[in-house]
Amino acid sequence: QSIERVEIIKGPQSALYGRNTYAGAINYITRDPSREFSVSGRLRAAMHEEYEAAASVSGPIFDRLGFRAGGR
Repeated sequence: QSIERVEIIKGPQSALYGRNTYAGAINYITRDPSREFSVSGRLRAAMHEEYEAAASVSGPIFDRLGFRAGGR
């Protein structure tokens, strides 16, 4: 819920991400905190007693500072 996009970069990327990125890089971009207080959640149930719950909270702290927290 807190991931905005995933970037997959193929090939050597030592100039951007360090000398040990021989095969490429995967970059996870998280969402920015919202300017208004928000809460979201998700519940999931599947066969074989598989259950999942996820939630996130986002909001402002000060005028130019915000927070986002999530759990699963």
